[in-house]
Amino acid sequence: MVGSRSRMAQYVMEFTSGSVETALRLLDRLVSPKTSLQTLSCAEQDTLQYRPSEGELAGLLPDLIAGSLCSVMVHSEGEIRYGLLTCPRFNGQQLSSWMGTIEFGVEAWRPVWNQVLKDPNVAVVCVGMEEGIDLADSMLTAASFPWNDPSLVAGAVRQPDGTWDVREPEP
Repeated sequence: MVGSRSRMAQYVMEFTSGSVETALRLLDRLVSPKTSLQTLSCAEQDTLQYRPSEGELAGLLPDLIAGSLCSVMVHSEGEIRYGLLTCPRFNGQQLSSWMGTIEFGVEAWRPVWNQVLKDPNVAVVCVGMEEGIDLADSMLTAASFPWNDPSLVAGAVRQPDGTWDVREPEP
């Protein structure tokens, strides 16, 4: 039974950055192949109604910077189901950073994790089961990060000196 549960598990990686350019670039590079692209305008943020979008993910950067778009979702096939980018304070969140989310249908998150950890503009990275970790500004230091959250698989918080505090709680 345990084997069948792990095959059905959903892993959610979240990462934060003060830079929309960084978060969008990471999603563009990591979520592949792309099967569809959807956007959410800031004017319709409360509806959470994403609309189909044409073109390349990188082409949405000017609208994200200008504040006319507050979120982008890119669907994929295979191990990664989708990638999501949300603006600071998206939908009432207590997070003042841009957040990228990548959902995996299988336990194949580690190669993506390793790539995200290499980016110097990423502040926090975590992998959780099912819905992931509900990040907030109050949790973005090693002392305040929710290391004991039961759904946490792995977490990393960038230290003031630029190094990572990486922890993988025992199951």
